[in-house]
Formats: sequence, structure tokens, C-alpha cells
Amino acid sequence: MSILFIDTALRQCIVALKCGDSFFFRILSQENQHASNLNILIDEVLNEAKISYSDLSIVVVTVGPGSFTGIRVGMSAAYAINAVYDTAIYGISTLEIFAYIKECNSIVSSEAGRDRFYIQHFSSDKVPSSPIQLFHKDELNNYNSSIAGAYIGESYNAHDILKAFHYKLKNFPVVTQLPSPIYINNAIY
Repeated sequence: MSILFIDTALRQCIVALKCGDSFFFRILSQENQHASNLNILIDEVLNEAKISYSDLSIVVVTVGPGSFTGIRVGMSAAYAINAVYDTAIYGISTLEIFAYIKECNSIVSSEAGRDRFYIQHFSSDKVPSSPIQLFHKDELNNYNSSIAGAYIGESYNAHDILKAFHYKLKNFPVVTQLPSPIYINNAIY
């Protein structure tokens, strides 16, 4: 089984490929370069693994929350692979990934820019127990005293995405419809 992971929702552009027992990945740390480099990074991991797009079994894509444009870039690439090769697509949220890598906390937060944070509660078995909310840093003090123990995620790596996806695949029903992006707020100009 060959699984391609695409993450363009946050600052880094991460492309990873799990092919049998081998794992290939590329991380681009330059902000605002996802659109111009994503296809190059995908081609690089496929070439390194010596497989083609038609050999992919699954594409896993981060669906947000995160950069509005970044989410669209990753989702478009995943949808294109699905349209051409009929490859299954699974969506995973950035907050789910943070929840899976930080096993002891039930509140996960991610920086949303402009002094704002995305927040979501998770149960001990990593099921979201609240909708994703957007707060300004000044509102966090009034939010809830339990926020003090929250995990504020800044970044994760390709292995974290793999771990989160495998946990989700093992513990939750497989969704057969195409994933939808998570957009929390309107674009700010």
C-alpha cells in the first residue's frame, strides 16, 4: 500500500510517502511557497520511491484549520489525484494531528495569525468534543481556566501526520466521501 500525505495548511509544506516499509518525505519551510513547490515535492518523493501517481492507494490531506490559500492548494492537489487516478482521499485536521501527538491534553490550540488561536477540545480517545473555535489572545483569559493546560501546537513533522492518520484509520469509521476544507473565518484584507 502506498499512502501520500499532503500538508499545506500551516507554515511548512510537508509531502510524505509511506510505501510498504519505506518512508519518504520533503519539507519546505519557506512560507507562501506551497503552490509553486507542492507538485515538485510530490514528484520528488514518488521518484525516490520509484512509483507513479497510479500506484498510490490513498492520499491524506490536511483540511485545516490553517492558511486559507494553503488549504486550497493541498486540497486541489488531492482532488486532482483523485479525479485522474480514482485514488481514495482522506482528510485530517491540523488540530487532530496535534491532539494525536500530544497524548495527555484534551485542549488543543494552534496559532491562527494576527494574535488569534484555533481551539478544539478532544476526549481522551482523541474524538473532537467541541467545534473548532477562533479566539483572540486577549479573549483566552476569559475563555476557561482549563485553557491554561492546553497544548499550543506550532508545527509537526511527516511522522506525526502518519501517526495521526494511522490512529484515525484504526479507531474511527472510514469516511468514503471527499473531504471538505475547514475554514473558520473570512479572509482578512
